[in-house]
Amino acid sequence: MLTIRKVKAIKEFHSCEAIQKAVWQFEDREIIPVNELITIQHNGGLVLGAFDKDKMIGFCFGFPGIRDGKLVHSSRMLAVLPEYRNTGIGLRMKLAQKKFAFSQGIDLITWTFDPLQSLNAHFNIAKLGCIVRQYFVNIYGTSSSVLNSGMETDRFLAEWHINRVWSLDSKSLRKVLKNIRQVNKTAISKSGFLISEKPDLRLNDKRLLVQIPGNINEIKAKDLALAKDWRLKTRVIFMAYFKKGYAVRGFISLPFREGAAYCYILNKTGG
Repeated sequence: MLTIRKVKAIKEFHSCEAIQKAVWQFEDREIIPVNELITIQHNGGLVLGAFDKDKMIGFCFGFPGIRDGKLVHSSRMLAVLPEYRNTGIGLRMKLAQKKFAFSQGIDLITWTFDPLQSLNAHFNIAKLGCIVRQYFVNIYGTSSSVLNSGMETDRFLAEWHINRVWSLDSKSLRKVLKNIRQVNKTAISKSGFLISEKPDLRLNDKRLLVQIPGNINEIKAKDLALAKDWRLKTRVIFMAYFKKGYAVRGFISLPFREGAAYCYILNKTGG
């Protein structure tokens, strides 16, 4: 039976370190250590563990912070061991985090994620209902994680307004998709990977599509130059359109040739 609860014992905090290494393959310098996690747990923050009986199989943690003069819960990290993914455990941890934030009178949880990671985008935007209005360039600098290897660590700031739903639901989106223009036209390369043409930064529609590849990790492993091109082109797109007052309000997968197309929906009235 899978359970979610606060991390308590020292050995459980050590398990948090082990899971970080297993999931991200960090070097020791990037591991959030036991003493920091314990301090967070005892000073208004939250360190949650997901357990399969006595075995910790995932964890998440965050702490109170201030953003634009408002008290928020800053969610720093969430990880689930590979063999336990797609079991709903990540969602259960986020819902427990939400309940904790509510108990402190907080109605906004924020965290960062890589805009090119389609699974994270689906979870954060489509499932939880986060919106995005800020883009950080190389915020963490060089990372030892295999997930960041060779790439600058650009990140979205996800805003989870836990007392309301901001993102557009998929049914609503599908009704209007035919009328939404795409900022970046795409094609398939000879090697079978999605490539982006030069984006159009002059559009001013109420809603716009931004397509990303669904397999950026595979692209990084086999064609790092193409992965970097995706990073640079999407960076330009999001920074330009956020400056013009757009926000990410949805994420959806659509039929695309022999596979699926993964698209963010920018909405000009999302701010």
